[in-house]
Amino acid sequence: MKRLAEICDRRAGLLALIGYALFTVLMTLPVTTRLTTHLVGCGNDPYVHYWNTWWVGEALRRGTNPYFTDMLFHPNGASLVYHNFAWLNIAGSLVLRPFAGPVGAYNLVYLANMALCGFAMYQLTNYVVGSRGAAFIAGLVHAFWPYRMQRAVHPNLISTQWMVWFLLFLMKTVREGRRRHTLLTALFLTLTALARLQLFVLALFPAALYLAHSFFTERERWKWGTVGRLTTIAAITTMALAYPLFPLVQQQIAGEHPGDLFLDEQTTDQSDLLAYVWPNTDPPLREAFLRNPFDATVVFIGYSTLALAIYGVVRERSQTRMWILMAVMSFVLALGPSLRFAGQVYDHIPLPYRLVGWTFPVRIMRNPHRFNILLAIPVAVLVGFGVSAILKSRRQVVAYVLTGLALFEYL
Repeated sequence: MKRLAEICDRRAGLLALIGYALFTVLMTLPVTTRLTTHLVGCGNDPYVHYWNTWWVGEALRRGTNPYFTDMLFHPNGASLVYHNFAWLNIAGSLVLRPFAGPVGAYNLVYLANMALCGFAMYQLTNYVVGSRGAAFIAGLVHAFWPYRMQRAVHPNLISTQWMVWFLLFLMKTVREGRRRHTLLTALFLTLTALARLQLFVLALFPAALYLAHSFFTERERWKWGTVGRLTTIAAITTMALAYPLFPLVQQQIAGEHPGDLFLDEQTTDQSDLLAYVWPNTDPPLREAFLRNPFDATVVFIGYSTLALAIYGVVRERSQTRMWILMAVMSFVLALGPSLRFAGQVYDHIPLPYRLVGWTFPVRIMRNPHRFNILLAIPVAVLVGFGVSAILKSRRQVVAYVLTGLALFEYL
């Protein structure tokens, strides 16, 4: 029976992954129709990431250090220690280039990240909620979170699947205590850092919150073995990241342009409170909305998504406490040091971000609005609880309609 259950889980997981791949194609149209001719995103950043892949491939071909290039600022060259390398995306693009071409490889990595974000959330929500159907819908919310869709210009910032898997196996490490889970937790935390250092910083927030919550609510699981496994995770991650982060640490210690790591955009890039409930890009039914009166980063949650999340909290209050705390923490930090509403910043209304914005790890984030990446995780899980409650009441049609509306709002 156990073997049969494992086979069913694998088949269900494979079907879910295929489903996310198909939805990714639909939700990101017309990317697939221009796969080898147009880069995903707008502005200058896509060209920077596209160049990064070319340069790392060139450095490997030459056998030179990728952290320094003679192809910029000739004849002196330029240090790339503080440059924004997305190592996992670069590796994926280099592998796919011979088959899809340079532009096609870049876009395929972007599409793969979207699908894997959905699949990772499917696995986390299925573990927490215990419903595959609800978990699949939670994965859709996480994959096509409006903030993620709008961040197509930063392909390394949207690859949060590693963070979700890190949180999943951290929970399994504490609750089940298997060596395999310990190693996988360290692996996914390392991959999170290699995707982008800022994601590593973000991942520490839900991890710390979960460990604190678990310590007070699951005391029976906390033994010396648990502490030992957590210490092992920290040790393995530190050793794995020592080499790729060594040039950065070396320059910080030497005092060579240390400020390049801490570009401060706290007061210009916080989230607008109104933007969470007002679509600040053209929605599908744009005639139903007044023209957006303010210019702000896209942080729209979606009315259907919000309704499902709130329903999940109402129906499963005791099981959703940690996820509520995580959502509140992410939301409050994303608002930045002062309240911004409808484009107007109210400096006389300070927010909790002022208490942590000056600290070393948070300063690396640069922009408060990047905490909206983290907000997608608890909201998606809460949606899973809401959908699960609806499915238990045998109102499947309601769940499907609200899911369709949520995706429609996210277009």
